[in-house]
Amino acid sequence: MVLVVDGRAGLMPDDSAIAQRLRKSAKKVLVAVNKIEGKDDTRNEFTALGFDRVVTLSAEHGLGVGDLLDEALAEVPRVEAAEEEAPPRRLAIVGRPNVGKSSLLNRFLGEERALVSTIAGTTRDSVDGFLEKGGRKYQFVDTAGIRRGRHLKENVDHVSVVLARRSLERADVAILLLDAVEGFREMDAVIAGHVQEAGRAVVIAVNKWDLADESGLKQKAFREVIGDKLKFLPWAPIVFISARTGHGLNALLDAAGRAY
Repeated sequence: MVLVVDGRAGLMPDDSAIAQRLRKSAKKVLVAVNKIEGKDDTRNEFTALGFDRVVTLSAEHGLGVGDLLDEALAEVPRVEAAEEEAPPRRLAIVGRPNVGKSSLLNRFLGEERALVSTIAGTTRDSVDGFLEKGGRKYQFVDTAGIRRGRHLKENVDHVSVVLARRSLERADVAILLLDAVEGFREMDAVIAGHVQEAGRAVVIAVNKWDLADESGLKQKAFREVIGDKLKFLPWAPIVFISARTGHGLNALLDAAGRAY
C-alpha cells in the first residue's frame, strides 16, 4: 500500500486516522510525501505515522517518482518472464477441386476435420487444423478449390475462390497440390500464379502417387512436366505423396520447413 501525504501541508489528523486503519490491515505500507518542492527533508515529520518506509517526491515536477517505484517494488518477488512460444508455421493447402486437399489435411490431423467427397468443389469454406510434430507446431489452412471464372455458377463458389486467396495471405508456406493420375492441368499453373502473386514460399506436392505404378507414372518424367509448365517457380521443391496412405507426408513437412 502507498499512503500519499501532503508535504506542503504537513502532518494532518486525517493522515494519522488513515495510518491507523492501514496498521490494522497488516499490509506493508510505504509513505509517499508529495509536494516537497524547495523544502528541506520532511521525512522526520511523517515517521510519526509509525511506518519505516518513507520517501519524498514531487509528482508535479517528476522528482523522486523513480525512487518511489523502486521502493514500492523492492519487496515484490521477481518472476522470470516466460519465453514467448513460437507461433505455428501456417501452411495453406491449395489446388484445383478434388486433388485431395481435404484428404491431405485429414491425414495430417488424423481426424475428419474437413469434408471429403468425390464431388469436385465440395469443400466450401476454409478449415483450419493444428498439428504438433517433432516439437514444431503447424497450422493448416485447407481451402476450397479454386475454379475457373466461367465455372462460377453459384455465389458460394465465388466465396470459395475468395477464401482460397485469403488463405494464401494468411499462410507462411503454400502447399500446391497436384493430381498424379489426372496429370498437370492448366488450372494448376493458374493457382501457382496466385501463390507467386501472394509472395509465399511454396512446396509442390504430387498427390495420389500410390497409384503411380498402375498408371505407369515415373517421377523423373513428372518433374520434367512440372519444370516445363511452372518455369516461374524453379526453386519450388517437389514431393511425391499419398494422402490416402500417408506416404511422403514427413518429407512434405520437412520441405515446407526448408521453404519457410
